[in-house]
Parts: sequence; structure tokens; C-alpha cells
Amino acid sequence: MKKILLFSFMFLLFFGDLSAQDFVAIVKSTGCKIVKGNNDEPIKSKELIQWKKDEFKMASQTLVTASIGVRIWFEEEVFSSDAEAENRLKNFKKLPPKMQETYDKFDGKMLSEFNFREAFRKGKKVYIVSSPAYGTWLNGDITKYRKKLEKKIK
Repeated sequence: MKKILLFSFMFLLFFGDLSAQDFVAIVKSTGCKIVKGNNDEPIKSKELIQWKKDEFKMASQTLVTASIGVRIWFEEEVFSSDAEAENRLKNFKKLPPKMQETYDKFDGKMLSEFNFREAFRKGKKVYIVSSPAYGTWLNGDITKYRKKLEKKIK
């Protein structure tokens, strides 16, 4: 298995883009258990995905739901240009208006998966690691897994 992941990583270094399967394999190599996500999770809403496409010109997205004892998400967002990716990185915590209204109404106590997030960019792609669990932020798990992912992607 390690040879397959190493080969996949070397292939990416020389030939470029990740496929969704490659991204899942890289996430798995960070030590997370891949789990089937629940379709009603706010982070997977069609409204949110469409808003990202409209607001940031996102071309595509791969979302992997994993577990480290609690749910954690790894997102890969692809853009048409470096400038669009940089704009997304600068605004990765921004919410669509309807979700922002809900967030404000409950004083930030809802939609916590949008609070506990970290991101980085590589070329035309933005990678986001997030979790709805406050403990993942407090314990430094979001930072830890963002760094692991960043090390494997770059």
C-alpha cells in the first residue's frame, strides 16, 4: 500500500493534477479513516457548492469525509486561474448570504464547521481542512491535519 501511495505521489509530482481517487488516497495517508459522509451535512449542500461556483468561479470540488474519532473534512477546490484561487484562499471562511444570516442569528453557534477551518493553496487549487467539533480546533487537530495534507500535496 505504501508503494502505491508513493508511486501515486511521484506521478503527481511529474504529471500534475490529482484525481478524486488520488485525493482520497492522500487524505487516507494522513492517518484518517475515510468514512461515507452524510448527504445532509451543510458543507455538502448544493446551495453552498453552487454559491462557490458563482462567487469564486470554482470549477470543481472534491470533498472527503474522514474520521479521527470525530468528523473532519478535506476539500480540494479547483479554479481556472491562480488569481481566482488566491481570492478564494483570502475568503475561505466567507459564507453565502443565507448561511451568514443563520450564523449571525445564532451568534456563531451554528454552522461550526465553518469556524474550525484552515486552508492553503497550491497553484489553481485551494485545500481546506475543517471540522464541526470544537475539540479538533482546541487540540490542534485541524492544524495538524492541514500540515500533513500540505506536506503530501506540495
